[in-house]
Amino acid sequence: MQNREILLIDDDANDIELAMLAFEKCQVAHLVHVVTDGEDALRCLKGWSDASDLAGRFPRLIILDLKMSKTDGLEILQMIRNEPQIKHIPVVILTSSRMPSDLKQAYQLGCNAYVVKPVDHQSYTRTIEILIDFWTEINLMPQD
Repeated sequence: MQNREILLIDDDANDIELAMLAFEKCQVAHLVHVVTDGEDALRCLKGWSDASDLAGRFPRLIILDLKMSKTDGLEILQMIRNEPQIKHIPVVILTSSRMPSDLKQAYQLGCNAYVVKPVDHQSYTRTIEILIDFWTEINLMPQD
């Protein structure tokens, strides 16, 4: 089986908690790495293969919020797509933004999907289940 690790980049504690509950329901919570700051996310991604517990393994999926302090999600997406070793990793934008300009720019920068965060817990959990199922089970990725 291919790597199923997921990197969640979000700075909102409530959204992280809700996401982790959904990941637990999907039985993948133990595979999720959470980063709450854009700058830390880039350091994490750039140093992924050097980290002792993650050596040689990149995440199967990056779930990225747009509206964050310090470095916003669009900046992070652009940096991911400019890094040769990680630019192939699927990036799903999971955000509360419905702004057409955010949607357009996210796709221009190379996101693989743009999903608006559902407001109720049940819909949010179902959305996470669908994302996890598609990106870790159905979608094929090249082997290293």
